[in-house]
Amino acid sequence: MFYSGYTTDINQWVFTNLTLAGATASYGQAINTYAKELILTNVNMTNNPGTGSLIIANGKLTMDHCLIANHKGSNVLSDSNAADVVINNTIFENNSVTGDSYDVSSVVLLSSSSGNAIIENTIFRNNTTS
Repeated sequence: MFYSGYTTDINQWVFTNLTLAGATASYGQAINTYAKELILTNVNMTNNPGTGSLIIANGKLTMDHCLIANHKGSNVLSDSNAADVVINNTIFENNSVTGDSYDVSSVVLLSSSSGNAIIENTIFRNNTTS
């Protein structure tokens, strides 16, 4: 649905009060970005049946008051850069996650070698991985 390539020079990509549903792409279904910072506030991502990761962030990620539900594919969230990840007041619910190209399956996959991960006041409910 939304993509910014590695050659783009975006400091902040901000999504607020948005619903993303029905994404079927095979890689970075809803959001795939190389922006230095991705901010999701009050974003609902529901019923996305594609095979790829739902959100791929390659910079700092902040999620606040989001709902991520009924995703079926590889990782729900994949952050692969040495940057901070902050998830607050967010619900991850009824997601069915299968292995990605590296045979990793996770609701939240943080693969950076540095940076902070802060997850507060967040609910993980009825999620499965295989």
